[in-house]
Amino acid sequence: MPTILPTQYSPLFLGCALTATSIGISLRVLVNANHAKTTAGHIILGAAVFDDIGGVILLSILFNFAAHGEFDVFSTLLLITKVLVFLLLTPPVARVLLYFARVLKPASDNSGYEVIITMILVCLFAWLAHLFGAPALLGGFAVGLALSRQFTSPLNRYLVNPFAFTHKMEQSSKALVDVFTPIFFVYVGISLDLSQLDYSTSGVLLWLSLLAIASKLVAGTVAGGNWQKKLIVGSAMVPRGEVGLVFAEMGLKTNIIDNKLFTELVVIIAITTLIGPM
Repeated sequence: MPTILPTQYSPLFLGCALTATSIGISLRVLVNANHAKTTAGHIILGAAVFDDIGGVILLSILFNFAAHGEFDVFSTLLLITKVLVFLLLTPPVARVLLYFARVLKPASDNSGYEVIITMILVCLFAWLAHLFGAPALLGGFAVGLALSRQFTSPLNRYLVNPFAFTHKMEQSSKALVDVFTPIFFVYVGISLDLSQLDYSTSGVLLWLSLLAIASKLVAGTVAGGNWQKKLIVGSAMVPRGEVGLVFAEMGLKTNIIDNKLFTELVVIIAITTLIGPM
């Protein structure tokens, strides 16, 4: 991708990055409060999935826009079509591969077979997403949908989730999460340049943080039920968490945003991540 002037696409990128929702944070709070299986919990889970899909599609369009230097309707529609086809076909394809992986597993195996399969699937579909012209994180997201017990795509419903095998994959992969998640956050922290923050940016940070919180709370008002249910749904959509950080890191690497805006975006993500569960 050619060198991009940050000011050209920074506002668009900022809007795209703030569409994200960290369902991991919200779902953990719901589980601890025994609300994950409620109607509100199901609404939050479904909305967060489509929220993240929409954010990834917007980012894909933005990267395509930046690479070509102009907005081309045909290439944009082609990219959206490819991303949607990828999201539609990847979960059932990954589910079929899970069947093969389960059959090929040795009867007595303690070598971490499930962890290896998880890594292979994530890397494989991240590479395929890159070939489709979409961000590589879309591949990992699609694999997560294939493993999910709660999300069922139109094609996935005909492929029963091998719960015992996928549960073992989830349990054995927690070690990977424990290792790579801190590394990712440390890397993001190292990339921060707090000297970029000054008094002149405090007003912008406050305004964008309030806007990021209020927009999600307002979105919760369309949910049915009483005000408490609406507030639960809206507040659960507030945290941007790790999803927003991934978007911010991608923007910095591709020069769509500069260090100053990256630092401001990370601070906004941190504020929403703390406010949401509270």
